Parts: sequence; structure tokens; C-alpha cells
Amino acid sequence: MTRVVVISPSRKVATELALSLPPAEFRVLPVKPGPGVLRVLRRERPTVVVVDGIDGRPEGAQLEIELAKELCPETRVIALSGNSLPVDAWVVEQGVFYYMAAPGDGELVRVVRVAARHTEAAQRR
Repeated sequence: MTRVVVISPSRKVATELALSLPPAEFRVLPVKPGPGVLRVLRRERPTVVVVDGIDGRPEGAQLEIELAKELCPETRVIALSGNSLPVDAWVVEQGVFYYMAAPGDGELVRVVRVAARHTEAAQRR
């Protein structure tokens, strides 16, 4: 089963993903920013991590991205921003798999599926 951890100050993104991805194939785990992130990443070893709200909390999001990459090196990280702002430029430097500003209908679901395939292919090598 593909584990998708969604780190977000709101449950909206996690709820949308959970409703859009087949539950037999994907397990979406929401976690609020803070100490719980470390615990969930260690326990779940997710296939994909979605870091939401990077525009409103760049330092926290940067730490979450670094934690995901360090604890789960093969995991693909997707960064979401409500708006495309100059401060978001650091995301590209963090080596995320994909950066999205205000994703449209179905766009995040498509990217999560692609990211999951990339992670699973890397794990088979």
C-alpha cells in the first residue's frame, strides 16, 4: 500500500487526497506541522510526502522537507503553495520532486501517483 503523508496546517489537502485516491491502493495520513511530523515520518516511512502551505511558513516547511529527505531518502516530496511567491524559490533548491502553486482539479492526485511510481521504482533497484 502506498503511504502518503500530508503535512499541512489544515486538513483540506489531506481530505481531498483521501477522497480522490483509491483507498485500496493509497493510505493518506494527515499530520499538522510540529513535533508529530518526526514521529509520523519515522513510523510510516511514506512513499510520498506532501508539504502544504510553504508560502505561509517557509522555515517550518523547509525543516519538514529536510526531515522527510533525511529519514526517508527514496521518498518523493511534493511542496504546495497557495500562491506563487518569490519566497517559494528556495523550494527548488531543496530538491523536491515537484512544486505546485495553487494546484488545479486533479493535478495533485496525478502528481502523487507519478511520485509514488518513482519512489517504488527506486526501491526496487
